[in-house]
Amino acid sequence: AAYQVENLGDVNATNFYDGWYLSKKANLADGILLQTLTRKVLVAKGKISGTSALKLPNKLSKGSWHLGYKTDRTNKIKEVDEANNIKSQAITIQ
Repeated sequence: AAYQVENLGDVNATNFYDGWYLSKKANLADGILLQTLTRKVLVAKGKISGTSALKLPNKLSKGSWHLGYKTDRTNKIKEVDEANNIKSQAITIQ
């Protein structure tokens, strides 16, 4: 799965964690954490991108799910807008 994170702020973001989630909700609430990515620094106005190989848990119920990425998943970084930290997409487990 591919991701891109952008620091819209004027200061560097340091020592934070991002995460991939699987959830029944688009906002990833009550989601299953699939993977954590450790970030040392994201420079002001900078971007990072990449891909992650994700393994889904065994015995998932079939149906609609949301696969999503949350940057600063532990809310360590003070931000003006926390609402832009999550991106998810609906998927179907068969």
